[in-house]
Amino acid sequence: MTQEENNRILIVDDNPAIHADFRKILAPEVKRAVDLAAAEAILFGQTPPSATRKTFEIDSAFQGEEALSMLRSAQAAGRPYALAFVDVRMPPGWDGVQTMIRLWEVAPDLQIVLCTAYSDYSWQEVAEKVSAPHNLVVLKKPFDNIEVLLLAHALCYKWAATQAANAQLEQLNAMVAERTCELDRTNAELRQEIGERRRGEEILRESEERFRAFMDNSPVVAFTKDRNGRYVYLNKAFEKQFGLSRDDATRTDFDLWPAEVAAEMQANDAVVLEAGESREFLERMPLPGRDENQWLVLKFPIRDRHGDRFVGGVAVDITERTQLESQRRQSQKLEAVGQLAGGVAHDFNNILAVIIGYTETLMSLAEPEGTLAQNLSEILKAADRGTGLIAQLLAFSRNQVTWPRIIDVNSTIIDIDKILHRIAGEDIYFTLLLGPEGGCIKAEPGQIEQLIVNLVVNARDSMATGGELRVETEQVVVSNSEAEAEGVTPGEYVLVQVADTGTGMSPETQAHIFEPFFTTKEDGKGTGLGLATCYGIAKQSGGFIRVESELGKGTTFRVYLPRVEPAAVPDLPHPPRASELPKGDESILVVEDEESLREVTVATLRELGYKVREAADGEIAQRMLSASDGIRVDLVLTDVGMPRLDGVTLAHWLETHRPEVRVLLVSGYAGDKRLRDEDVALDHRFLAKPFTRAQLATAVRKALEHKRETSPVSA
Repeated sequence: MTQEENNRILIVDDNPAIHADFRKILAPEVKRAVDLAAAEAILFGQTPPSATRKTFEIDSAFQGEEALSMLRSAQAAGRPYALAFVDVRMPPGWDGVQTMIRLWEVAPDLQIVLCTAYSDYSWQEVAEKVSAPHNLVVLKKPFDNIEVLLLAHALCYKWAATQAANAQLEQLNAMVAERTCELDRTNAELRQEIGERRRGEEILRESEERFRAFMDNSPVVAFTKDRNGRYVYLNKAFEKQFGLSRDDATRTDFDLWPAEVAAEMQANDAVVLEAGESREFLERMPLPGRDENQWLVLKFPIRDRHGDRFVGGVAVDITERTQLESQRRQSQKLEAVGQLAGGVAHDFNNILAVIIGYTETLMSLAEPEGTLAQNLSEILKAADRGTGLIAQLLAFSRNQVTWPRIIDVNSTIIDIDKILHRIAGEDIYFTLLLGPEGGCIKAEPGQIEQLIVNLVVNARDSMATGGELRVETEQVVVSNSEAEAEGVTPGEYVLVQVADTGTGMSPETQAHIFEPFFTTKEDGKGTGLGLATCYGIAKQSGGFIRVESELGKGTTFRVYLPRVEPAAVPDLPHPPRASELPKGDESILVVEDEESLREVTVATLRELGYKVREAADGEIAQRMLSASDGIRVDLVLTDVGMPRLDGVTLAHWLETHRPEVRVLLVSGYAGDKRLRDEDVALDHRFLAKPFTRAQLATAVRKALEHKRETSPVSA
């Protein structure tokens, strides 16, 4: 049975007669119904319609509790009741209203006709007590059969319509629920997508902020350009370096740089875009106020999400590094020249020592006023000039064996007067204005000469079209405040002043002129060491140097050197004779690989009364001294640089095997690392080549009297 055809009716009444009445009305017997139809045909003379009369299925319950039980059973069996006729009064159990309430609890859609002959409840009261008044009809007793039949038909139909509506409603609810679930899922997906997008946007924003913070705080210049060379991004380092703002990010290279520079940049950009990979370039991007500025630029291709191509780049200013590398190469060249000069000077010192030795030997035998003595004196002067030249080579190579001594500044300048005139040249008016009491200083003469020569060369170079150059000396007093500012001792100083009328210098240039390798000259025309050397010599001598200059008006350098009392220097116009030199009768072993120098040294020592043996190198000397009947020797005079066994190694060997023997080391090249051995310096004396007879005699005598525990003093 479908819900649309549900004709099941439950009669709930305590009176059995009422049940019979309802059955007669709603479910009459079939035979009786046919008889009634036939009677109608006889009476009215018509054939009755053939329509089938609807019948109802009637069940009876005599109490409310029984009705509830039957309703539950019908519901469980899937055969629910569509309609119930319920009497109001059904003693002794539930009344009709109570029964309705219980029935609707089980079947809310059940249609109920409340049958009553009394006014037990008003309609208002009934409506307030029941949960579904829309499913309730009140039928007054006695009731009409037709009225009952109509109610049965109408209310059964209403129940079926309600079930259909409920089914449709359930279907709609299911559809709504399903659609709602779909919408909920879609909303959840949208919320998730929105959340992910927001998180992505937040991550992207944080990433952009970190990237911008990184780029803006980076000292490296960074930029991005589109394929047309237009800047689309500049970091703060770029802005700071080039005095630009991010508003300039829409400009091109040709808007920012000279055409030649811009063309080179865009050519490099094209190389990167075409290659599709990063490339390094050296590019010139001048900074404000600077003509030349070199940058190491790493450029790389970039594609955005639209596929557009860009060129990114980071750049580092390598101008100073390039300059330093150039200075380092220049320094290496100078070092190489210095080593070559040192080696040449070492060999030439041996030659000069032979010339000086033999010449002085001959002069000691010649008449002082004779022609031979004069000729020999000229040879000695030439040798002395050669010695000075060698000293300059060694000073240049920083391998000169030097000792500061007291010198007269005026005399030193006069000695190099001709050299200074030649340096100045014919186009420059050169003047010496030496104070009557220039004063003495304690310094290395060669270094002071070099200082003055460097200043004169610098002055000459500033006067390409000629001018005036003056070298002046005088005694001055440096006050306490001046001394404190310069880090020197206050007192009397000798002032050497070199002034010119050249191009002068700007304050910016003056701030750097004493820095090593700083030069304003063209490439290849200056080492940048001249004024730095002057500064070093002045400081090493206990003084200081100052400069005053103005563009277009010239420059004045003032060198302040501490003044000392003059030393008593004997005037020896003629080399002393053998009778005037220190002598002795001790035994000396001369070790020298240069045969000529060894011979003249041996001859000179024998003239001075010493018993002399000789060895051509250190190994021969070692064999002579280590033999079982080894020779008796008081002093070993040995050259430092020799093949097979050098002088320093021989000296160390003597310390162990012949500690009683004194050692006098001889060399003209202080660059030899073996001379820097602290033990050698403390235990042995030293004689520099080339040496005179007097220097040799004095050094030997001091070496023989030297005690190893004393501090080292040059012989």
